[in-house]
Formats: sequence, C-alpha cells, structure tokens
Amino acid sequence: MRRGVKEYISKVDWWIATLLIGSLLFFIVFGIYLMGKDPPLGMISIGIGIFMSALIKLIGIPCKYILYDDRLLVQSGILKYIIDYADITDVAKSRNPLSAPAFSLKRVKIKHRKGFILISPRNRDAFITDLKARLK
Repeated sequence: MRRGVKEYISKVDWWIATLLIGSLLFFIVFGIYLMGKDPPLGMISIGIGIFMSALIKLIGIPCKYILYDDRLLVQSGILKYIIDYADITDVAKSRNPLSAPAFSLKRVKIKHRKGFILISPRNRDAFITDLKARLK
C-alpha cells in the first residue's frame, strides 16, 4: 500500500539555537574587538567563528527526516542515514542527550538491527504514529 513520501523537519529547542548562535557570535565579535589590540589573534577568533558556522551548516542544515514507502532517510546536512523499515525493531519517545541529528531533546529513539538513532521531529507524536503505521 503506497502511503507517499512524508517529510518531518527537526524541532529546534530555543536554548540549543541560542547556544550555537551565541558561540558563533562570541568568536566573531571578540575577534572584531581584538583586531584593534592584537590583529593576528583577532583574525584567528574570527576564523574560528566562520569555521564553526560552516561546520554547523555542513553537518547540521538541513536536519530532516523523510519517510518513504520502504525506508526512513535521516538527513543532517551532508550526512545521510538510510534505515529500512524491515530493520527497525522499536520506536519510542526519548530525552537522551547523546549526540544525534537533532536540535531538540524531545526525541524519538529508533532501534534497528545495527543499533539506534535519535531524532527530533517537530511533531514527534505524528511522526511516531506515521512511522509505526509504515512498519506494519
């Protein structure tokens, strides 16, 4: 039975966004301040801020989860994980703080044959319902 493709975007906790953006801005603003006192150190600080921005973009944006007819695609920037529904053994809500392709601690833990993955779809309950329906 074809259910169609359904895409879920990652939920973003305000404090995680603030932490990420704040740290980037800190290095850039501090680097600009240092340019008047110690230009080489200022350039290093600005460079760190720019590097961190690029890294977050590269491995974190977009952060989304796509349900296909036969598999789940988890995308976090250039990183992509494909999990066949046949390999999924359990789906449950989680608040596990381990590193994951997720910008929120309101997560879904998906156990599969090779381990587990944590994700944070914006509408967690709808995602779980939709995924479980596709597993049958």
